[in-house]
Amino acid sequence: MSGVYMLPSILAQLFSAVLAGRLVGKIGRYLPFALVSAALMSIGYGLCSTFSPNTTTGEWIGYQILFGVGRGMGFQMPIVAVQHMLPPAQAPLAISLVMFTGMIFGALFLSFSATIFTQSLRQLIPQQDPRADAGAIIRAGATGFRKILDPGEIGGILVAYSKSIDRVFYMITALTAVSFLFAFGLGWKDIREKKAPEAPAEKKVSEEA
Repeated sequence: MSGVYMLPSILAQLFSAVLAGRLVGKIGRYLPFALVSAALMSIGYGLCSTFSPNTTTGEWIGYQILFGVGRGMGFQMPIVAVQHMLPPAQAPLAISLVMFTGMIFGALFLSFSATIFTQSLRQLIPQQDPRADAGAIIRAGATGFRKILDPGEIGGILVAYSKSIDRVFYMITALTAVSFLFAFGLGWKDIREKKAPEAPAEKKVSEEA
């Protein structure tokens, strides 16, 4: 069901990506969308860091929609920027670098997130239940630890899981906040196609006609 539970963020991202692409073409400025994207993601991920076992369905859906809209708005903006700020000969290389850095840093921070989460569990599980075997619970996974615990022990382990996830969101919130500052490096340029001025001779002929 995890894929179903993530649909609010996925659908919000798809919708906002299409909408932002159309609006950039009309407005001609991509920097505002990058800034709003970073702001919405910072707020959305910051709210996700408040998750607890008692978080309501409306809250986690709303938080996902918020950062999903932000993520969709900013996803295309670096590519749009390099396409219009660099000479045509350099654009393919720049786009490749944008895609490469996005994937490599995504992989790196996925590893960082897993490390933060696992180490937090090892620290918090003994605090919530000193008798629990942290290693066995971590190996059982989020959907399997209930099978190896007594019903009375599950509540404390859920709190440990929730706080560990919150710490991952702390990192993500910080990264998106920093991206707000870096977004200014995309530049301020009107990407709308400018109509060529009418030649004087053509203008005179059109007036005579």
